[in-house]
Amino acid sequence: MASPRVQDPRPDVEVARADAPMGQMLARRWPALAELPDPHELWIARESGGAVRGAMVVDLYPVPMRVQGCPVMLLVDEDEGAPAACAALLHQAEATARRLGRRALYAWDSVPCDSPEQRFWHALGFESNAKLTHYQTALSAYLDLLTPMYDALTVRGHVPISARVVPLSESPLGEVIQLQMNHIGGDAGRLESRLRGKGWYPFDPQISHVALLDGRVCGFVLTVRDRRGGVLVESKVVAPSARRTWVNVAVMEEAAQAAKRAGITRIRFLAAARHQDTHRLALKAREAMERVDLMMRRVGAAL
Repeated sequence: MASPRVQDPRPDVEVARADAPMGQMLARRWPALAELPDPHELWIARESGGAVRGAMVVDLYPVPMRVQGCPVMLLVDEDEGAPAACAALLHQAEATARRLGRRALYAWDSVPCDSPEQRFWHALGFESNAKLTHYQTALSAYLDLLTPMYDALTVRGHVPISARVVPLSESPLGEVIQLQMNHIGGDAGRLESRLRGKGWYPFDPQISHVALLDGRVCGFVLTVRDRRGGVLVESKVVAPSARRTWVNVAVMEEAAQAAKRAGITRIRFLAAARHQDTHRLALKAREAMERVDLMMRRVGAAL
């Protein structure tokens, strides 16, 4: 991926919203545009009304970080017109962010350290924000670690009689949404859609599991099927009153057992610097980290 230099938008580069037929045409050129979350805006850059030189998707839901911003996907041809197309599209993205009251732009996906993708976004004025460690391990190794821990908690009486761990499909979704919003944030509408198995990257309703104590949600693990035939743990939340108890191990073990029954053999999960429990668990699962990714963010006076 080439690294276009930062520059001001050129007056001969036009930016316009893409309608549905244009979006379908662009998806044949850039397959990443084939499936997009709603709501979003799709923009194109042309040179003086001529051929399309680039496209941009702006996700209208905010990134749930301290500095809220819009996720942006940039798609440009690697030629001499790329810098002008990128500049014009990012100028439009800044205008969209201002209209929505957002203070930053975020790259659509996190990127590997020292990669062409990182250099691409850095050249456009984006800086690395949070590091995410990507772990991947065999599901069998994960269960070899978790099952004895869960069994020991049960035998020693640390799991209350009134406790249950159920699939997401059998849980009170309203309480799951509230716990997620309280501790991670995001958009409640999109979260509910994903919890119901709909929308962009829906959560797996049978592999995701929820812990209940006296019928109330006290923790959960939310998973999605990835494109490589494995499962990704996207979110794990334990209520403050239930931390350092049976809940953390129980939801992970039950979810892993459900994944095994579904024929899944690999599990992936992400951890930021503050997720020390996840780092320790990954190392105990006897597999080194896969890679460290960076979240790229642009915060500027223009926003």
